[in-house]
Amino acid sequence: MRVGIYARVSTQEQAQEGYSIDAQKERLGNYCKAKDWKVVANYIDAGYSGSNLNRPAMQSLIDDASNGKIDAVLVYKLDRISRSQKDTLFLIEDVFLKNGISFISLNENFDTSTAFGRAMIGILSVFAQLEREQIKERTRMGLEERIKQGKHHSFAPFGYRHINKELVINEDEAEVVRDIYSQTAQYKTLKQINDFVVKTYPEYTELFTNKNNKIYDIVHNITYGGYVKFGNSVSKGTHEPIVDEITYHRVQAILAEKAATWQKLRTKRTGTNSHYLLTGFLYCGYCGARVRAVPRHGGKYVCYSRVGTPAHMVKDRNCKCQIYYIEELDSLVLNELKKIKDDKSYFESLKRKQNDIDGTIDKNKRELKKTEAQMNKLLDLYQVDDIDIGMLSDRLKALTAKKKNLMEAIRNSEPTMIPKMEYDQVRNMLSGIDDLIKNEATTQLRELLQMLVYKIIVRDSGIEVVWNFS
Repeated sequence: MRVGIYARVSTQEQAQEGYSIDAQKERLGNYCKAKDWKVVANYIDAGYSGSNLNRPAMQSLIDDASNGKIDAVLVYKLDRISRSQKDTLFLIEDVFLKNGISFISLNENFDTSTAFGRAMIGILSVFAQLEREQIKERTRMGLEERIKQGKHHSFAPFGYRHINKELVINEDEAEVVRDIYSQTAQYKTLKQINDFVVKTYPEYTELFTNKNNKIYDIVHNITYGGYVKFGNSVSKGTHEPIVDEITYHRVQAILAEKAATWQKLRTKRTGTNSHYLLTGFLYCGYCGARVRAVPRHGGKYVCYSRVGTPAHMVKDRNCKCQIYYIEELDSLVLNELKKIKDDKSYFESLKRKQNDIDGTIDKNKRELKKTEAQMNKLLDLYQVDDIDIGMLSDRLKALTAKKKNLMEAIRNSEPTMIPKMEYDQVRNMLSGIDDLIKNEATTQLRELLQMLVYKIIVRDSGIEVVWNFS
């Protein structure tokens, strides 16, 4: 059998304890003679730690094992090949056994060609897993302690440099960060801020992305406000913040407001992944069914009742709602958005119209409460036998139908409540709409619609947009 002997020593102390290279080679050579094995290679790592596999002789051993140059690997002691259970298991399972090579450790009488040796592999696996968990735990505890001390533990973000293990401000880049926060505090969108950075700071190309994710990372990075974080642990950092405390917290409040609004509006009703601008927003003004995009024949928006499938989306198979071309209906809605941006009085009229809708909702709620009271009164009369059962049944059916209609009317009229929007805020949101339309940026346009539109009702006479202004 062709045997490769591996020997390693890292310190003088080990040599004094009898682990010297010569001592290992002598004992392993004598063992091979007794077994009548042929030593074809000696792999010697003198002065290398066993904590990792970055050793020249170890790498040669791995290469020769993979190329079929040896049949077995012999070591004096398990910790000579590695002091890491994880690395030991890797060598045995993924290098030696994978290539049909036996592994023998003289001191522990460990031999993978025997049943006992193969059983030991399972035990090693358990200890390797334990070692990995211990490393993770020690790493986590170390990072948590650094956070408590206010020490930054990751790479230096844009605007900072690592100098002597401390974060130090790079003033040129810090100016960009401050401008980004200033723009965010003015309710500018990520696209608008990204365009501003591209125009004002063309030298910082690393910030330019189509998805604006670099800008997103900067405004959400607590490092700029003077904080450090690991997991859920947040502490005041020892580094100097780039953004002043008032601006930082104002921006975080705006981001939280936007996130809350987006979470309320981003539902299965509209989603985000659609090739069509108005998918999820459109409802038929006649039967109440949703209106879907059909790409055939130039692209059209068609009521589900007219399409006929799927069955659960159909409200009235006899619905005669007009079919709109996609381009035509998209233009109508986009023109509404542009009109809002350019005309404050129009925006205010829409808010007044919403107030009228709110008044109707309140009226329906009062009527609903009155109807429920009448139903309860009829049930009380029935319990004291003061009313004819036939008349009671007819009256309850009528009231139940009325209650159902009122609840449906309230549900259809009541948009999702969001923080109150003022004209300046909406105008800032829409300031880049012309460029978005020009570039056919459907995803970004849908994001605007999510913020501003509850639903769009389609009729032959035109469309009715139910806005989220409240």
